[in-house]
Amino acid sequence: MARGERCRRQAAALRRSSVLAKYEAEARRLAERDLRQGIELPKIFAWARSQREPPTLGALAGKLHIAELQRTAERAILWNQPARGDCSRECS
Repeated sequence: MARGERCRRQAAALRRSSVLAKYEAEARRLAERDLRQGIELPKIFAWARSQREPPTLGALAGKLHIAELQRTAERAILWNQPARGDCSRECS
């Protein structure tokens, strides 16, 4: 089987894959969350400026959801690891 045909078959199988569907759903969820966080960011900074005393680092980190962002970044690193059988170099 020619390399191009093998890559086309693998691409078609990937499009039907539940793994890809999960990946795309997670990407949509993260994009929506990023949008919400972007909208909330000016509100959080306005809140911080309005405080009589500067908020503690912990309070600001909590409002900014820093721990959740760190977990998301860690998951992203795992998602971006190449899978075994990756033919992306072969099909380029």
